[in-house]
Amino acid sequence: MIIDNGSNPETEAVVQGKMNSRLVYHRIGKNLGPAGGARFGLHYLHQQGYHYLYWGDDNDPPPFTDAFEKLIALIDRPDQSVGVVGMVGNYFDQLSGSVKRPPSGQLEEQSTLEVDVVSGNQCLIVSSAVLKKSIYPDENLFFGFEELDFCLAVQKAGFKILVSSELFIRCRKQWGRENFTRPLYKKKSPNFLWREYYSTRNSLVILKKNKFAVAIFLSLIRYFLKSWIGFRYGLTYGSKNAKMILKGIFDFFKGKMGQQLHL
Repeated sequence: MIIDNGSNPETEAVVQGKMNSRLVYHRIGKNLGPAGGARFGLHYLHQQGYHYLYWGDDNDPPPFTDAFEKLIALIDRPDQSVGVVGMVGNYFDQLSGSVKRPPSGQLEEQSTLEVDVVSGNQCLIVSSAVLKKSIYPDENLFFGFEELDFCLAVQKAGFKILVSSELFIRCRKQWGRENFTRPLYKKKSPNFLWREYYSTRNSLVILKKNKFAVAIFLSLIRYFLKSWIGFRYGLTYGSKNAKMILKGIFDFFKGKMGQQLHL
């Protein structure tokens, strides 16, 4: 099923040109963001009776031809204990409010790894057992960290989240991230600084939803630091960066959700 949040008719024309009766196209009519589009698609397909649902995003298909085969093998269990699987995942530190990547040594020792969250665009597959408990992406997030929010809810409901160590290692090698270290702040294209707003707001919302009080405090300190670090790249960049981050903080306290930036 293809969920189209846009207004350009080209996507529908491409789908119709495929002449494949299995493809379902649905134009939302307004931009619900990745979170709203995912919620709509998962709900629709669950109602159609599918057991496992692939949550894909835009033009990021699985990088390996055997990815689905290996992931379905992880999730297809009679006890329905596994709620979500994926290629790449992370642990979530409830004190710092940040994700921690599993060390490569751990991946080499275990064929399957239980994690806290499947990363975005990493072949996330959901079991219908999760959706039966009315656990869906939160459309109010609109953009950013909807996978984290969803996976934390899945865990809270008692389901496991698994990744394939083999696929995980292959992904790290393919994208050159074997020895990756996450920096405090990475310079972004000025055209994409609007993402800082949603990342800031949504991460704080998710922490509050899960009652991680210490993480909220530490995250606020981290975001204020990021708003200052941006000025090392110039006044124009720094001002726009700080504006997005601070607006995200203010809107978190005001309770403003959904699409707040119209680009």
